[in-house]
Amino acid sequence: MALCLSTRAVVRAWSGWRRIGTGVLLVVLMQAPTVYAQSPDRTPTTGRAPTVRGSSDPMAEAAAKKGIPWNKLSQKNRRIAHYIVRNNSVFRRMPTQTIECDPEVFTFLAQRPEIVTGVWNVMGVSPLEVRRISPTTFRAADNAGTEGALRVLHADWGPDAKHRVVLYAEGVYEAKPLPRPIRAHSLLVLQSAAGTNADGTPMVTARLDSFIHFERAAADLVAKTISPLITNTADHNFVETMNFVSTFSQTTQRNPRGIARLAGRLENLDEQVRGELIQLCPLQSEQTNEATRQANRVTNLMTVH
Repeated sequence: MALCLSTRAVVRAWSGWRRIGTGVLLVVLMQAPTVYAQSPDRTPTTGRAPTVRGSSDPMAEAAAKKGIPWNKLSQKNRRIAHYIVRNNSVFRRMPTQTIECDPEVFTFLAQRPEIVTGVWNVMGVSPLEVRRISPTTFRAADNAGTEGALRVLHADWGPDAKHRVVLYAEGVYEAKPLPRPIRAHSLLVLQSAAGTNADGTPMVTARLDSFIHFERAAADLVAKTISPLITNTADHNFVETMNFVSTFSQTTQRNPRGIARLAGRLENLDEQVRGELIQLCPLQSEQTNEATRQANRVTNLMTVH
């Protein structure tokens, strides 16, 4: 299609969504989707960094716990986070990556997952719908019986995509060999930073830590048994979603008119957000600004005469 988006990457990203349940899925949608080398504070200076493998080892888990901004959580949210971390069934630090991406586009999509799923709906590769309930809460459904919710417990949205976001997600987990769906609660911590490579290309890095708690002892036992399936699927989806974000960012530069047309096709999107999406494209933004200037000149001439 004219948007030049990588449908192959999007289809691969969708292929495993339902296997990991809506709770984890929502986290991956927040992209918010990847951090450079070992530390989110390190700024990328050369091309795309090699993917750092995901990890579930105790040292990574201990580091992830320390990375939670406990003192910035409200008392209620701190209790929620403590419970999930203490009783987590599966921990995963998803693969660290560096992608070619404009920091502004990365931040925009990270804060608005409904746009990501809206694009997938338009492209016909995913029935998943994410709806914003409030500035910090979302609900998701795939029209096949799987539903979930996501709430932002804390967010530091800094300049140049230097973010740290703590999210609470809950949803139903469906996957073989589980005999029936089980409910999962997740705590996710996203950290990101931006920089440029040697030729000045903007790069964004991010890391996503997840603590997953399954209800019922039996479900917890099964979850530990199939944890490799859960973690491998989550890693794969996270990487592919980040690839999508990178492609989307590049499309805003190379095909701004296509993004503008896409914005017009996205359903259930607030008109202000639709306008902000169009403004992400430099050329489209300049054309919009020029049209506004011309309209103002016409108005001034009419006023003079």
